[in-house]
Amino acid sequence: MRPVPLLSLAGEYLDRVEHLADVRSGQVLTRATSAAPPPAAASEAGGAGLFCKTSNVRFETAEALRQHYHSDWYRLNLKRAGRGEPPVSEAGFEALADSGQLA
Repeated sequence: MRPVPLLSLAGEYLDRVEHLADVRSGQVLTRATSAAPPPAAASEAGGAGLFCKTSNVRFETAEALRQHYHSDWYRLNLKRAGRGEPPVSEAGFEALADSGQLA
């Protein structure tokens, strides 16, 4: 069986998928079946644009968001998120980089 990327699955399918841990624990939550789509990423921090939840920052264009995903700042915040730590702001990242703490 060939692995299928999660993001390539149809939204209708993903709406019906339950997390295995929820099923095993018997705590499957009933999901609302409204016709409205889930809240857009713009609602994360208010305003329009694209939002990176990992770094808690908004971008005006998809290209800017793609560039962010290739940055050292994003990689640092991705590692911090994996450890359950809060994200570092861009200014905080620059200060860490300037002080040599990111060696």
